[in-house]
Amino acid sequence: MASVFALSLSLGVSGNASAYSDSIQQSAPADASSSLLPQELVAELSETWTQHEVSASNQVALLEKLEAGVPLDAQTGIDPVSVNLVEGSDGPIEVRRFADGSVNVLSLQSPAVSSGEGSPRSVTGCTQSGLRYNNCLVAGWFTGVQLSFRATYVLGTSAAQIISYDTEQVQCSAGLECTTPEFTSVRLQQSGSTPATVVLSTQYTLVVIGGTGTTNLVLTVQDQSAASN
Repeated sequence: MASVFALSLSLGVSGNASAYSDSIQQSAPADASSSLLPQELVAELSETWTQHEVSASNQVALLEKLEAGVPLDAQTGIDPVSVNLVEGSDGPIEVRRFADGSVNVLSLQSPAVSSGEGSPRSVTGCTQSGLRYNNCLVAGWFTGVQLSFRATYVLGTSAAQIISYDTEQVQCSAGLECTTPEFTSVRLQQSGSTPATVVLSTQYTLVVIGGTGTTNLVLTVQDQSAASN
């Protein structure tokens, strides 16, 4: 079966889910009571950061950056320093870790065949027919901003293409305001080594502090693989 979640080797992918899970237990949530940010936002950030192995001291430093109106590395679009790939119930989950300790969490639904079994894993709404993947969910968590959409695409050497994309959604945590998400169709058909690409974007505002920025969820399809961001 063709891979539907490709990662660049230069990003340092780690597939050791056991070690990853064990190390999560060493993290602890940040204290929301001392933050200038809304407690609901701090609680959500802390829950996700703790789940993905961001230490308590690092969480405090990240909150201080946000309070000062400085975007986290995960919000700037720079390259991550590492990527962990772990298995989720609906397919792989990619945790991108940045130099300041912040993370983005991405997923791309895959009706993959479970190890040792002959039938595809059940994934709501996402099906596969040959090299065609239908209505599969693309989703990402970006420091309190969650974006998602569904896409149908076809894999193929030098011939990958995105057939359709819709059902766009955005969810902003308390203390954040987000605009209605909009699609940008960069390219629907692979051209040489340039992948087919669709981007879903929203503008966010951190209400209390006043910081603003753009969050993008990207689907790329090239040859025998598809990936988000």
